[in-house]
Amino acid sequence: MKKFWPILTIFLLVVVFAFPYWAKNKVPLPADHLVTAFPPWQYYYGMPVKNNAMPDVVTQMYPFKHLVIGLWKNSQIPL
Repeated sequence: MKKFWPILTIFLLVVVFAFPYWAKNKVPLPADHLVTAFPPWQYYYGMPVKNNAMPDVVTQMYPFKHLVIGLWKNSQIPL
């Protein structure tokens, strides 16, 4: 049992921190960056962007993830 406590600890941490995503069917996407980081809404809401690299999740990572999942569902290998 001593060998498995690190694996069990990591598993429990993942379960605790990912609870909203698997239990409440939410997507781990910082969608607030759609409003705060892009010019049409950026100055209207007046919320500063603290990490300028975060909009990459919205503009690049999420569309790529969506594309890859769609290709796998269609039995195609994403290249």
